[in-house]
This record gives sequence, structure tokens and C-alpha cells, in this order.
Amino acid sequence: MQYKLAELLSEIEKLSLSKGETIMVHSALHCFGMPIRSSRVELCNAIYRQLRSMIGEEGTIAVPTFNFSFCSGKLYDILRTPSEGMGIFSEYIRNQENSIRSKHPTQSISVVGQHASEICSHDSYSAFENNSSFSKLLSLGTTVLLLGAPIQAVSFIHLAEESNLVPYRYYKAFRSDYCDDKGCVTKKSYGMYVRDLNIKPTLKMSKIERLLEEKGQIKKIPFKNGIIAQFKASNFIDIADQNLKQNPNWLIED
Repeated sequence: MQYKLAELLSEIEKLSLSKGETIMVHSALHCFGMPIRSSRVELCNAIYRQLRSMIGEEGTIAVPTFNFSFCSGKLYDILRTPSEGMGIFSEYIRNQENSIRSKHPTQSISVVGQHASEICSHDSYSAFENNSSFSKLLSLGTTVLLLGAPIQAVSFIHLAEESNLVPYRYYKAFRSDYCDDKGCVTKKSYGMYVRDLNIKPTLKMSKIERLLEEKGQIKKIPFKNGIIAQFKASNFIDIADQNLKQNPNWLIED
């Protein structure tokens, strides 16, 4: 399916964003089809400019830039290791001249804007512990945007899983070479709250989406074969927390 770039930008413009806002963008732009006579770079440029016009220069844009090669013992270079499976817009933001990447080698985010340094300053052992970049995003009242990506892509769920110590995950340490933003390579250790593969848990994130809809806390805009959506990270976490406190297996049960 093809579409005009102006059509996509017109739909994004319908989102309820305000000046100075912090947004976390999960994207799967291929779900919309192919923009007519626009390259990938032109597509990302246009989306970035549209979002920036809505949140202003005082606003902040974050994207996931995960890469799990550190877990296999490979060197992680905070400036050069690309994200994997996060979409072209995440790589576009990571490669911006003023972009700052958080320090965790497997579950990093890249951020541009007013709060970028504040969000990425702490070198947390886990990407989802207190004082982590995700925790700071939550404290800033971040709005989550889904540009073609499903609710399943929302990384904030790991904050709720880790804080509630869900039984289908456990802490695991990983150690490998780490190249920092000064080019200094050292051996470093980081942790992840990984899935128990004996259980093979599959998260039923549609449960959270349904409750967001029932509470009127999510805005959805259909576009071609995909969906544009927005909601507050705090509302998402509140729903997950409330249910996981009652039933730690809530997310993996039918």
C-alpha cells in the first residue's frame, strides 16, 4: 500500500501533544505502507519535524535503541552499536548530532531535547530500576506514541514487571567489553530481569490496551494498515501495577 507523506503527517497532527512535552516513540512505519516518492530518511525527517513542531524546541523525544549482542559477549559501543529491531525512526533519532544515548548496553534509549541529559545521566545496573532512564521518563509525565507499532512494543511494561518481581522472570548478570562515549573500553557488568524460558511466558498486553480504552485513556487514529496511538506512560503503568499486585501472573494468563 502506498500513501502520500502529507497524509501521514496530517494524521499525526491530530495527536494531542503540547509544547514542552516528553514523548516516547515506538514505531513500525512499514505497517503504514510505502510513502510515495519519499526515501526512508525523508520519511523520518518529516515525522521528526512534525513532532518537533507540536512539542516545540523545549520538548523531548525518546526512542528505544535496544541491542542484545552484549549478552553474547560482544563489545558494546555506546556511540556506534546500532539498535536492532526497533525500526528506522529509532535509528534516525540515535544518529542525530544532538542525540544522547542512555548507558545500559542492552536496553538503551536515545533522546533528543531539553531533558535528554537528565534522562540518560545515570548508569543503572538494570534498565528498569529506580533512577533508570525509563524511571526518569515516567517521572517526567511522558506520553507514549505508537506509530504503527502495537501495544506489545511498549517497553514501560518492564518497569511494572521488575518492581512487582513477577515470578516468570529472574535477574541475570551479563559481562562484556563496553566502549563509553570517550572511546574508553572496559569490562562492565549489567543486569536484566530476563524471561524464564522454562515457562516461556507470552505477555497479553492487549489486556492493558483494553483497560486504557475502557478508561478513555488512549487515543487511536487509524491510518492505512496501521494505527497511530497515544497514552500516558503513568496510566499504562498504573493499570499494570494494580493488576500485577493482585496477581503476579496477570500478564501471562488468558
